[in-house]
Amino acid sequence: MMVWLHLFSEQSITEDCINVIFFKGRPLAYMLTKLCACCVSMYAILGGYGLSAVFSKSQGKMNNGRRALLLMTNFWIVCLLFIPMGCIFRPDIYPGDWPQLLLNISAVSYSYNGAWWFLLPYVLITLCSGYIVSLMLHASLRKEMAILLALLILHVGAYMAKDYLSPSPSSLKQLAVVGLNVIYLLFMFSIGVAMFKHRCIQTLRSRMEHYEKKRRNAILVLALIGTCVLRISIGNSALINLPFSVLIIMLFSLIDKPHAFTSIATFLGQHSTNVWLCHYFFLNMLFQGQVYALRYPLAIFIAVLLLALASSYLIKMIFTPIRNRMTNVAH
Repeated sequence: MMVWLHLFSEQSITEDCINVIFFKGRPLAYMLTKLCACCVSMYAILGGYGLSAVFSKSQGKMNNGRRALLLMTNFWIVCLLFIPMGCIFRPDIYPGDWPQLLLNISAVSYSYNGAWWFLLPYVLITLCSGYIVSLMLHASLRKEMAILLALLILHVGAYMAKDYLSPSPSSLKQLAVVGLNVIYLLFMFSIGVAMFKHRCIQTLRSRMEHYEKKRRNAILVLALIGTCVLRISIGNSALINLPFSVLIIMLFSLIDKPHAFTSIATFLGQHSTNVWLCHYFFLNMLFQGQVYALRYPLAIFIAVLLLALASSYLIKMIFTPIRNRMTNVAH
């Protein structure tokens, strides 16, 4: 979803491609970016849900410092591999001056790679997640609603405030943007915690059990398709994505999926972090948009995804031994 979003979110670029399918008079490739923009809220929600499960299973022993360090180590390996390439192919961007280099490798700035804006805010939320999850899980319903309402107000405020700070190269303002992104993501993360606390997926599953399996799957698939079509039919604001993300996660979780699909999804999941961290280099940073010479949106998407997956294997060759050693030291 993220790769498709970054490839085709500009309508002018998409219209220069050879488009076969249109929706409401516009290329489907472009319209689908409205749905794919849900990737941020879906990741944050699932992060809250997953870390709540870890908290519950481990009785609060989450090892979040190690988890954050591993993610940053993975990121630094990507930097080590791609920044030297950038210096060769795009010396106008890489490495820049020393402050720019330091701000990027610390993930405060994302001028090297636009997809990195999410990294440091998510790392900071992960580090604080033990407190956040504990607070939400142990709160009364009334207190939980008050927390979520306060976070929703901050979420909307941060979304609006980011536009005034993002264009600034000032280090202090870049730090302010990181803070705003933390606030922006925190509400989504907390929705994931609430979904875990109230067993939303399990409750919906139990209510669907009285339907015959094929009929249940048909209802869920149609509901999922309807949700996706509705999302691409309305506005572009990221604030719209959250309710759709919740619905998509719940419906998708309940559908009985073929084993082959699950195997492919598991494979992609194993490489998803590296695809996130490095795919943007192939869009325009290194190749300066040359990937669009393939003309067909699906061909462009597959080419970038394959390049990112190939890079992921190289990254894993370096990262896996480091991760194993860190795990052994921790134990």
